[in-house]
Amino acid sequence: MTIDSVTGCVSRIQIRATTITDWDRKEYIVPNKEFVTGKLLNWTLSDKTNRIVVRIGVAYGTDTENALSMLQQIADEHPLILRDPPPVVGFEGFGESSPDLVLRCFLPSLDNRRKVITQLHGMIDRRFKEAGLDGGTIADSQLATVFTKIGRSP
Repeated sequence: MTIDSVTGCVSRIQIRATTITDWDRKEYIVPNKEFVTGKLLNWTLSDKTNRIVVRIGVAYGTDTENALSMLQQIADEHPLILRDPPPVVGFEGFGESSPDLVLRCFLPSLDNRRKVITQLHGMIDRRFKEAGLDGGTIADSQLATVFTKIGRSP
């Protein structure tokens, strides 16, 4: 459940307030009126299926078709990722310092969400290295800071 900027699980419901425990085990006391008048995102109200989005920036000059193919293969091989709806990869655009790729896939529940995200990141990193797409191919920020010396007149 997400209410305002707090995401977690409902751990206690009382007459005036509900307690939400976040992933860091912090407890948030939310007045029950927020559930009626505020904005609320219930991740599993009618369907436990949820989507993972993994964004990858690669260096300019990378064979993006090969990178997309590897991303699709990684998603297709993961045992917890649903086949229906199928995983989808895409070339989202040109960022400030990288061509931006994305992998979108679905899980049957929230139970292993963080674990699967971590596994996907590790698999992507390993496969890109094995394919020779490391050593700067996963984009580094190209932003630079320029300092200008300002002189003073006597």
